[in-house]
Amino acid sequence: MENKKTYRTGKYLVLPVAKNTTIEAGHMVAVNASGCAVQASKAENLKVAGLAEESVTTGPLETGEITVRRGCFLLANAEDDLLEQPDILGDCYVVDSETVGKTAEGSSKAGRVLGFEDGCVWVEMGGIYE
Repeated sequence: MENKKTYRTGKYLVLPVAKNTTIEAGHMVAVNASGCAVQASKAENLKVAGLAEESVTTGPLETGEITVRRGCFLLANAEDDLLEQPDILGDCYVVDSETVGKTAEGSSKAGRVLGFEDGCVWVEMGGIYE
């Protein structure tokens, strides 16, 4: 008997979007406790999935779907919670949907620091490399 395995790269996810939610293209997307996508924010208990491929807005009675790209992305470095060279290969945390910082308290993990460029941070996110 032939043993076939299905395969997926894990580069993209399609997630349900929570009601009353706006997610902007290019911003970090997280999954909330209900398993629905929300725009990442400084909050505990979110699971960052990657960056939004498109913008999505849902109303009070509707849900939607969003495509999320996983990988390594250049994000803003929080000026008041600056990540620096000694933080390389360590975790970084959501400050807002476009910014990461060093402090875990009151936030959720955005990903792993892979480098720095022009004052910004290269962040590996989405779990496909962890």
